[in-house]
Amino acid sequence: MSTSVDQGQLSQPSATQDISNLGSSATQDLSSLFKGIEQFLAPSGYVQAREDPSYPVDIPFSELGYSPFEPSGISIPANMGVIWFNDDDSQHSVTFNDTSPEAIDSGDIGPGGFFIHKFSTPGIYDYYDSANPQSKGRINVGGEFESGQNMNMLVGGGRTAF
Repeated sequence: MSTSVDQGQLSQPSATQDISNLGSSATQDLSSLFKGIEQFLAPSGYVQAREDPSYPVDIPFSELGYSPFEPSGISIPANMGVIWFNDDDSQHSVTFNDTSPEAIDSGDIGPGGFFIHKFSTPGIYDYYDSANPQSKGRINVGGEFESGQNMNMLVGGGRTAF
């Protein structure tokens, strides 16, 4: 299962009620306002990562001309997700090589966007950014327990607060 999302725009709630006419409509307006603020404060990918704990991989801003995946190599157990956050100012992708156990392609991930994929098939997954093919990564998906490098046991990898 994969999800790719670009950072959305937060619309301003319209002030349709005069403050002297507070009632259930005003309560609904306030509820909408607080919901909008919550969405604004939550980082991109927060809701999906909270529902399905995922290992975070950043695509950071870089002046190198390409943005490397950080970390570039991870090991996770089967049935765990990985979420890639695009923190760069340009579009990137997560495209898996033909040798990977599954054919996965995020498509374009816009600035501030993210891509989530849950890995259910064990194996070695090599991937790259189709916009910057020198940016590469590897995911080792094991059985129920996988010991290895860069095992970040915090939900969301510390990127999101739970």
